[in-house]
Amino acid sequence: MSPGTGSGPERRPNAVPTVFVVDDDAGVRKSLRLLIETDGLPVETYASAAEFLAACTPERPGCLVLDLRMPG
Repeated sequence: MSPGTGSGPERRPNAVPTVFVVDDDAGVRKSLRLLIETDGLPVETYASAAEFLAACTPERPGCLVLDLRMPG
């Protein structure tokens, strides 16, 4: 498939997607941020799903690391 075709959002060539970390434990968020940034990837962290959903837009695809057992 050539660039600019398909049903997904368009990406700049060679753009590095952001890794989103959502976890209520500050220590886990910090550890994952340090680990992922060591590989040169951009990271954004959020303390809750609501915080993540308020900040995230469909135009910002990336990788999501999610704590499935958060309260709420």
